[in-house]
Amino acid sequence: MRYIRWILLLCLFIAWTGCAVPETPEESIWRVTAEDYIPASEWPENVYTAQIPQPESGTMEYINDWSSEGRFGVWLKDISRDESNQYVEQLKEAGYQEISQAENSVSVGTMLWKDDIYLSIAYSDGSLGILIMTE
Repeated sequence: MRYIRWILLLCLFIAWTGCAVPETPEESIWRVTAEDYIPASEWPENVYTAQIPQPESGTMEYINDWSSEGRFGVWLKDISRDESNQYVEQLKEAGYQEISQAENSVSVGTMLWKDDIYLSIAYSDGSLGILIMTE
């Protein structure tokens, strides 16, 4: 059940990142598997996470290391919707601009941009996913 939630959140990320069906069969499609979720207990330090402040709330749960494709994912658990919203505001104060935002009674998704960095932030049911993408 846990993986289904993550896969649904990732689908939201993919929809917002502009991934498309390749024009030719030789091009690859970005695919996500359960193996892409690497358990983590500490905030990772790398060129991707250096671009954003660490959330003050939540507990590290997983990372997705797609750095060879220009993407890196961070997943936290035990975070409230209000804390998630505060984190998005913190990112905006750090200079990120909102591209789009959608929400319903269960989840919130926000796309942000600054310089050559795009962020896809997804909150649902006590979990926060942050996808960091570079051009």
